Formats: sequence, C-alpha cells, structure tokens
Amino acid sequence: MTELTRNELLDLISDEDLDTLMRARASELSALTSPLDELDADDDGLHDDAEFTRICADRAKYLQLTDVEKEAASRWADVEALREHYELFEDFLYDCMTELMGFKCSDLQIDIGRFLQSDVRYGMIQAQRSQAKSTIVAMFAVWQLIHDCKHRILLVSAGSEVAAEIANWVIQIIMNWDILESIRPDRTRGDRASSKAFDIHWQLKGPEKSPSVACIGITANMQGRRADLLIPDDRHKCRL
Repeated sequence: MTELTRNELLDLISDEDLDTLMRARASELSALTSPLDELDADDDGLHDDAEFTRICADRAKYLQLTDVEKEAASRWADVEALREHYELFEDFLYDCMTELMGFKCSDLQIDIGRFLQSDVRYGMIQAQRSQAKSTIVAMFAVWQLIHDCKHRILLVSAGSEVAAEIANWVIQIIMNWDILESIRPDRTRGDRASSKAFDIHWQLKGPEKSPSVACIGITANMQGRRADLLIPDDRHKCRL
C-alpha cells in the first residue's frame, strides 16, 4: 500500500472530499482508542496502590476469600499503607534513624536521602566519616523494596564481609522494626534469610530465583547475578 501526502491527495480529490475523509478517519481512530481512555493512566494490568486496602475494607468481598488470599490481601494492604505514608524516602530515613536506631537525623543525612531518591541514574555519595552513609543506603534499599516488592538489590564491596555488613543492616531494619512485619520472609515457604541472600515475603516477592537482597565481593563471580539496584560500597579498598 502506497502512502500519499496531503498535497498528493489534493491532486486526486477535492478539498471538500479530503476534509470528509479526514473526519471519517479521525472518527474511526477515536472509536478504536476510546476504551483505552476509560482506563487509569497507570493501568498496566496490575493492581493500583489502594486495591487491597479496599478489598480488606469491603467485609463481604473479604469473607469470600480463602485463608491464604485473606493473608495476602492483608499483607498487601499493609504495604500499600507503608507506600502512602513513606512516599518520600527522607521521611522513612528520619523515622528509621530516630525511632528504630535512636539517633538524631542531621540535615546532611536528610540531604543524602533526597539525593538518593532523585532521578540520578549513576550517583555517588561522598561525605566525611561517621555520617552513616552505608546505613542510609541500607535504609534506602528497604524503602525500595517497600515501593517495589519485586526489586532485586545487589551489594558489592571490596570484600564480601563489608557487603555483608550492609546486608545485615537491611535485615536488621526489616526484622526489628515492627511496621515492617508484613514484608518479613517466611522460611517455611522457602524464603531466604541470610546476609548472603535475603528475600522479602513470598506473597509479595512472587516467583524469582534471585534474592531480594544479595551481597558479594568485587572479585567474586558476578555471572548470572541480576539486580535492579546496584550498590557499590568502598569497592576500591583492599584489606590484606
């Protein structure tokens, strides 16, 4: 089929006929796309940010679920509440620092948190010692898992021990902060819970061979490792 420009069409038909043709074509396209306009702008076939909250609030619908479905709906409703309350990472950082760890959160640390949530693709945090850089990054990893439960985070450091220390921070935050109980792993269902490989709850994570959080040394074999967020920490150091 040969495509013709507007001027080439004018050589074949009159202006009036061309306008009629264009209106008919626009009407046809509108009819095809109108069902899509009725969908939410972010509708990708997945639930929206409050779907499970509404299910749990609708007692009739909730009672129709099986026990496993009730548990999953309640768990997802808790995650939705966390996402709404901690839309900004700086709020999560402040509460985690003050409520869980008992430290005062400085303006510099809040600024680091804002930088982490920015749209920067490749970023580096440079600050003097004792500014809790690694701790803040561990908190950011947890915040990312809340907002995307299928997220895969890979921690890389000069030695596997250093990477494991950050992974341990992630685990301690999840396991010791009561508001994060809903995302804790269930080892009886195959969830991993070590510093080398850690999963959030299987009902949230879904089927995936890669752990939610993993850590390796810079010299380790990285073949087959998959990550949505890569966190290198002190990878230039060499401890003998």
